[in-house]
Amino acid sequence: MDKSKISRYDVLKNPKMNFCGFVANIDKYITLKDLRLKPSTFDAAYLEPASEAESALFTDVIASERKNFKSEPVPDAPVKPGDYPNIRIGAVAVCRNTGNFGVITDLDHAHGKAKLVRAHKEAWWVSIASMDLYAPPPLADGLTYGQFVNFRMSPGHEYVGKLLEVKDGKYTALGADGKCYPKGQRYTDGLLFEISEIKKISPEEQEKYLFKLNRRHTPEEYTERLAKTKAKWAEDGLSQLIPKFDVFWEKTLALIGNKPGITWGARVRTIYGYSPTLNIPPAYPDELQANMVCFFTLSNDGGKPELYAFIKDSKWIPESARRHFPASGDKKFYAGGNRTVIPLAELSEAELQDYAVSMAAIYNSACNSKNVAAPEAD
Repeated sequence: MDKSKISRYDVLKNPKMNFCGFVANIDKYITLKDLRLKPSTFDAAYLEPASEAESALFTDVIASERKNFKSEPVPDAPVKPGDYPNIRIGAVAVCRNTGNFGVITDLDHAHGKAKLVRAHKEAWWVSIASMDLYAPPPLADGLTYGQFVNFRMSPGHEYVGKLLEVKDGKYTALGADGKCYPKGQRYTDGLLFEISEIKKISPEEQEKYLFKLNRRHTPEEYTERLAKTKAKWAEDGLSQLIPKFDVFWEKTLALIGNKPGITWGARVRTIYGYSPTLNIPPAYPDELQANMVCFFTLSNDGGKPELYAFIKDSKWIPESARRHFPASGDKKFYAGGNRTVIPLAELSEAELQDYAVSMAAIYNSACNSKNVAAPEAD
């Protein structure tokens, strides 16, 4: 069907999906709502006009929607972060134009838009100016949509999320990477998380989740996050390694440029723990995570404190750096990646600085592979 001929409140259907509804939103795709007001999004090419009989069923529903709809001009102009202080990452909000609600997972102030995620395959980009905070109806078992919950991916691997759905004593959650869990076939088969396993989430865990869910940060926020990461390492019994990490880290930054939010940042948009990262300078600040070269994690696995360096692409390791970062390793994190274990406790300051020289060589190799000039060191 020709998209230009579709208007709001038209009753359309997708014959292949056996879905009939009225047009609630016209964007890149067309959102239809059925008689229960459940929305589904379709490409206009797969839609066709409903029959007179099918359209008649929607008369009362559309009349109610028209009555409740508040027509309000929505500016396309950019907005500043302080223009709508209540509209923030992790809050539950509703778009007053469409009635769609969900958790805010991204705020693009440059384009005046925000991303709402309600559940699996239910997500929308909407105008920030059209949004209000929203208190959705309570879910079953005394739970609230958007509350903090934990979810267990596998034994020993538990993460923080935001509650999305409750089905037959089980639930789904929004992970810190902005994705819904469980994913894929497990969700389709109804193998969801058990409500009986929900625990109280501490303020510290909530703060970590919100930092990771937000992918746009200021240089000051990255500096603060590094300090918090070191504090967590100390809490985990790794304080004796932090001065050694600092020698390696500070020498590396002296060689590539100490520019938080440009040359380095924190590993976010992942359900896993955040870690300091080195990044290829992005063309735009929100691209920082997409240009990650590597990330570092202090570990005490097996009772042996070590520094793990995960390099995103092993092809970035030049010959001059292979003695410190061999071109082999753990492919659990990246299909073509490399994990190097750096025995910090055993290394002298001079040896740590040699590792930093090799790390800077890898960083410059990554920049060259992307045809990006590495920034000058401070």
